[in-house]
Parts: sequence; C-alpha cells; structure tokens
Amino acid sequence: MSCDYYSYRVSSAPKLHKEFRKAVNQLPKVYSPKFKQRFYKLIATFGTHYVTKVKLGGSVQSVTSIRQCQASLQGVSVEEVQMCLEAEASASIKGNTLKAETKHCQKDADKMESKSSFSGLFNDRFTEIKGGHTTEPDLLFSADKDPSAYKEWLISLPHNPDIVSNSLSPLHELLPINTPLRKNLRLAISHYILEKALWKNCSESCQAGIKSDKRDSCVCQCHNEDAVNQDCCPTRKGMARVIITVQRGAGLWGDHSTATDGYVKVFFNGQMKSRTHVIYNNNYPHWNTVIDLGALDVSSGHRVRFEVWDEDNKWDDDLLGRCEKALSAGVKEDLCNLNHGQLFYKLDVKCAPSLSGALCKDYKASPMSQSLKELYVSRHAHPVPKAILLEMGVFVDEPSPLSNQSLTAKTQKFDVK
Repeated sequence: MSCDYYSYRVSSAPKLHKEFRKAVNQLPKVYSPKFKQRFYKLIATFGTHYVTKVKLGGSVQSVTSIRQCQASLQGVSVEEVQMCLEAEASASIKGNTLKAETKHCQKDADKMESKSSFSGLFNDRFTEIKGGHTTEPDLLFSADKDPSAYKEWLISLPHNPDIVSNSLSPLHELLPINTPLRKNLRLAISHYILEKALWKNCSESCQAGIKSDKRDSCVCQCHNEDAVNQDCCPTRKGMARVIITVQRGAGLWGDHSTATDGYVKVFFNGQMKSRTHVIYNNNYPHWNTVIDLGALDVSSGHRVRFEVWDEDNKWDDDLLGRCEKALSAGVKEDLCNLNHGQLFYKLDVKCAPSLSGALCKDYKASPMSQSLKELYVSRHAHPVPKAILLEMGVFVDEPSPLSNQSLTAKTQKFDVK
C-alpha cells in the first residue's frame, strides 16, 4: 500500500558534480581485463544508475513467509492463507473486511490448532514502512492490537514523507553521445550487473512427485498420490507408506507325517491385506514376500497382524500362531513367536514428505542442504557461473581465452565537460 503526495525530477541535462567529472576523466581509454577494476571502482562509488524522478509520500509493505506443508497440515492452502491475510489487512486499512472472505476465513481459523488469526499464526513476516511516524511494527495487521495505528500513520505522512518510488537511467547516459568513453562505461556497467546477477538453478530433486509446474520449474507437483496433495504436502498428520516383507519361518510344525505347507496372512486394522504363496513340505520356508500397503494413517494406534497357517484342504487349514505389532516410523526387522516355531519379518514405515516422529505426526521442515548454503543466495538461485559469464563476454577475474579482448577507443583525449 502506498500514498503519493509530492514528486520531483532531475533536469533533462543535469549539471555533473566535479567529483564525478574527475573520476570519469581518469578512466582508461580502453575497457579491457587489465583496466576492468578501474571502471568497477567508479561504478562502486557512483552506482550503475542515477535517479531521474522520485515520488514522495509513504508506503507499507509486508511479506509473509508461509511454510506450504505446515499450512496444509492446518487444513488450508497457501492461496487461502493469502486471501485471509489480505482480509485481515483490509480491517486495518479500511476499518472493515469483506464479508464473504471473513466468513470463509473464520471457518478456516476454527479448524486450525491454534484458533488464532491468520496473521498471528503465520507471523514469519518482513514489514517495511516508509514515511510517516508509527510505533506499531506490524502496521498492516494492527486492527486488533491498535485500531487507530494505521490512521495515525496516514495522517503523519504529509509532514514526514519518504521516497516511495523512483525512475532510473543508466549512468553512462550522463556522458556525451557517440563517444568511446560512453561506450566503455556502458559495457563495464553491463558486465558489473551480470557479475552481480543470479542464475536460477534448482537446488534439490523432488522428495515426492515431479517438476511439472510451467510457472516455476523448481516446484514439485504430485499427481494421483494418496498420502499427499497436488503440492506434495501430506493430506493430514500420521500419513506414511507401509511396506511389509514376510521373510521366513523357522521351526514350524503343522503336520504329523510331513513337513509344514506354510503360508502367511497379513492384516491391517482387522482387514486382511495380503497373503503369501504356499511353500510345501518345509518347516523352514523362505517366502521373502514384499507387501506394499501403500499410504496409511499410522497415528491412531493401528496394528499389523500376522497369521501363519499350514495348508491342508484349504477349508480346514491349521493356524500355527499369530502376533500383532504396532506400526511406527523406520525400518525394523523382528520375529513373532508362534505356537509352533517363529516368523521373521521386516516393517518399513516411511513418513509422508514433511512429516516426522514415531507416528508421523510432527511437521518436518525441508531446509536447504548445508553444503549448498555457501553457494546459493536463495533457495534456487546462485551467482552466474564463471563459464556462463565468459560466454557472455564478461571479463572474469581469472585467465581465460577471452583475456585479450578489449573495447578499444580512439587515441585522442576526451574530457567530460
């Protein structure tokens, strides 16, 4: 939000300060790797651009960081959080809110764990206030704390304005047209900007889903997966993928005259999910049957049950024993003691993305890898690689095939008036 009260501009033919004229006249006649730092020193002192026009007044801007999957676990999407934050900000600015949005947001707030306002729950926020006077740091969301804060700040703007917007022109445009010095400085400025630029590069692969978002090539999206939504966030707490391996039996005894014809049934939450094949005449069978139960909610104390059977005529098979085990995150190998013998198995319970804890009920953030933090400036951006800069013709600070390049100028002396 911004308000403009005053504006001014620089003359179309501004008078140059003597310090700037002196610095320009001391520049070399060529821009080359040898003299690169001479040009960069001037740019570091005077900048790449100069201000031609400014508007004065006041502005307030808030940027809220939303952990997408944490919001999903609260039952709301990022779009809903944005809409509700805008509705709460409207209450501070206009003194009222849009009824439709307010009603919807109240329903969303009621189903969240904290039952607080959206601005209170999603409070990882950077706020920049320009102009005016206020002691309220969270000005856009001050309606509940200090209803008059925004209005008082607005009243103070005409007497305490600040720059809220400006227009810029490249520094080289201050120099005479069609001169070598202007061309040299223009090229140096373009190189300087490229060396400060960022190169988009996805910092990690998808924990789930694929990168199919046309708007952002680094965003992972999931399709037709039970445990997560389209944003690859868990649909609820407790979700995990459960894979069971029925490994082997030992010391089974089911028949008096022959060895055991053994097989295993696997149940989850009272329902049979799978059974192994029968291994005939073997008291030490190795099934090694992998059973993928898919996405399940393991947070409600559900248990998996194993039943080991000896096949006779199918309708009168003998139960050799059963056992139950609670599911929890991780990979565990264990055994069941049966009435006759033992059953060895493996449980592989992997929490859905952004979930952790024994029952997959805890939110788990996904920070950038520590090894990448020194290279990356933001989640998916780092400085332009030197090899790319070389391809663009930039004079990088190391020997290169382009080290002999230069932009030559005429030999005559040229002064800035």
